[in-house]
Amino acid sequence: MSRVPKSAPRSQIAVIGAGIAGLACARILVDGGHAVTVFDKGRRPGGRVATRRDGPFSFDHGAQYFTIENDVLPAPIANAVDEVVIAPWDGRIVSMSGGRRESVEDTRRRWVGIPGMSALPQHMSAGLDVRCGRAISGVTRNSAGWRLRFEDGSEAGRADIVVVAVPAPQAAALLADSPNLSNRATATTMAPCWAVMLGFEQPLNVPYDGAFVADSPVGWIARDRSKPGRGGGDSWVVHASPEWSRKYLEAERREIVEELRDAFGQVIGQAVSKPAYAKAHRWRFARVEVPAGDACLFDTELGIGACSDWCVGGKIESALASGQALGERIIHSRTPVLAPERA
Repeated sequence: MSRVPKSAPRSQIAVIGAGIAGLACARILVDGGHAVTVFDKGRRPGGRVATRRDGPFSFDHGAQYFTIENDVLPAPIANAVDEVVIAPWDGRIVSMSGGRRESVEDTRRRWVGIPGMSALPQHMSAGLDVRCGRAISGVTRNSAGWRLRFEDGSEAGRADIVVVAVPAPQAAALLADSPNLSNRATATTMAPCWAVMLGFEQPLNVPYDGAFVADSPVGWIARDRSKPGRGGGDSWVVHASPEWSRKYLEAERREIVEELRDAFGQVIGQAVSKPAYAKAHRWRFARVEVPAGDACLFDTELGIGACSDWCVGGKIESALASGQALGERIIHSRTPVLAPERA
């Protein structure tokens, strides 16, 4: 585990974004002895690693699972298996294209949160100073360090170092005082994803638990009840393809539900006109199309950096690696701790 060198002073660090990358970075920094505050505009940590529950139905409507090289869990989640926060998902996964269906054989295990994907960020945020419902809209540097502002213009405090862990289009503005980093974020492209959650009182007769779909408005479907630790009703998540999501980005949710419900029925080969539950959710920045190309970004001179899945690849494991990389880079950097601002 990384530790602050004995000669290094304790830094005040602000992390903007409580998704997986931000939480991973914060955990490394706190374990390294720094004082860290995490800000997030959402109601709870996790970003797209989310679970929605309603009555008997439970949906992982954002990120579906993650894989780890050699199943060696990175430091920020090293104890997640022992604490029954994650477990392998052994559901049958297929690919569908041109009317043909084939099993997907992967050598890596698919890991999911227990009892939902949101369990992972909840676990990672334990013991951290995470302030949800607090959107940071401005980051500026002066002689005393970094000044942070909330959306209403009020002061959010100061920091020696700032970590930006939000989607690239939002990160670009927050990184404005470091033009090189801001330009790297601007050059990254991300795609949206419409997600529809469908719940059925009677389980659908479908001989697989997840499917990658081509030649359809649908890009992915999953039966959440097949994941470990789940129960309740027959819950299905339908993710639209990037192209379809971009085309209908501003459509009404009711229309999205109808279109993707019908497309889902075509994929599984049966009518699904009357689900007991049907809701749509729009992820505006869901997929990484062109990543930044580095594990993380850091301006050592200014003391500001960025970490996210958009740095390296667009998956949970990418976010974990990015957050850990930036945390370790900050710990071993020579970024100075600035003197307190005089009144």
